Amino acid sequence: MRPKEMQKQLTRLTVLLLMALEAASQALRGCPNSCGSVSIPYPFGIGNSNHTGANCFLMKELNLTCTNSTLYHGQGNIQILNISLAGKIDMLVHISEVYKNESLGKKYNIGNRPRFSVPVFTISSEDNKFVTVGCDTYGYVSSIRKVTEFSTGCSTRCNTLEIVESMQRSGNCTGIGCCQVDIPPGMKNITFRAFSFYNFNSTSDFNKCGYSFVVKNGNYTFSVDHLKGVPFNMTPLVMEWSVGKDTCDISKQRTDYACKNNSDCENSPFDDGYRCKCKPGFQGNAYHPDGCQGNSIIYYFLILTFRQI
Repeated sequence: MRPKEMQKQLTRLTVLLLMALEAASQALRGCPNSCGSVSIPYPFGIGNSNHTGANCFLMKELNLTCTNSTLYHGQGNIQILNISLAGKIDMLVHISEVYKNESLGKKYNIGNRPRFSVPVFTISSEDNKFVTVGCDTYGYVSSIRKVTEFSTGCSTRCNTLEIVESMQRSGNCTGIGCCQVDIPPGMKNITFRAFSFYNFNSTSDFNKCGYSFVVKNGNYTFSVDHLKGVPFNMTPLVMEWSVGKDTCDISKQRTDYACKNNSDCENSPFDDGYRCKCKPGFQGNAYHPDGCQGNSIIYYFLILTFRQI
């Protein structure tokens, strides 16, 4: 076999072995490894093990539900799209909508208020944007952290459709018809909501509704048509997760310390809890009882393969 062909073959074998190693250490014994197309790595889990009867999850905040091959957090109000052992979790969350209601007075507007309150989850400031769409609309996202509430948001006003069209630049959210702001770091227990300044009285011929939502970067493109109604009622966003409530130094003294063999502990960047990761040269799930596996098995496998070739 030629050297280039041999190198390609070894690369493929290495990838397959790493994938098998990762898949083998996802869930606890007797617990579901996936729901639909979404993998469920421990410390997350669903219910109890059919082998031991113990919890499939490390802590109650990480207990999930699988309904009709769709994965949800808690009792089924937040859909989960992906879980990463690097401390990120992709979710699908309802948007907030405010709309004109002529029968209830000039300044009356109605808006739903999506809420997500799980202490171990923090909205990712680097992976999301907060967006408000409309021509008579303002919105905010709020957080309660250690009894302190803080918010951020943006507003957008435009009296004619023509001004929005003239400012439109390839789907960018320019601040006219659509505005967006960065998410501050460390926001927990979040709520967000859209409001109208004047119940869309000056814009009702082309814009009767406004919208506010948190969305994962790259997953929303503004269109002038959205002033008549956005074509979705949910958006993907990214949360960051951790385990425990104390720092690494304190947690290491506890019997429920989550970091297993060949792993390191890192304090959460948001004061509460910690994360586990495999030491350099090891692969697998740092939270799983089997711990992280050394690369020596990979090298041994490759040597045997090389000799056979």
